Amino acid sequence: MRTNRKWMAVLLSLVLFIAAVPVNIASFAASAETSGDFEYRVLSDNTAELTDYTGTGGDVVIPANIDGYSIVRIGFSAFSFSNIVSVLGCQPGAKTDTP
Repeated sequence: MRTNRKWMAVLLSLVLFIAAVPVNIASFAASAETSGDFEYRVLSDNTAELTDYTGTGGDVVIPANIDGYSIVRIGFSAFSFSNIVSVLGCQPGAKTDTP
């Protein structure tokens, strides 16, 4: 019986120690990177998804690569609040994230 109490004390101490260790929740969230007028996120296969356009509008050329990552997807609301006149180019095969 004494052995069980010791193990319970060790287990309780371990649980209390783990609960007391601070965890930075922000490190688990996906963060957006910025390059020029575009915000993007790096995907698990080392490609990128455009998530936002912050430019002033007009004629926009979507780059094939951004900071060394191939653009393979355009997020659903990437251009929602933009005054884009036209998109002049996009990488062949890029997908849009539509609902």
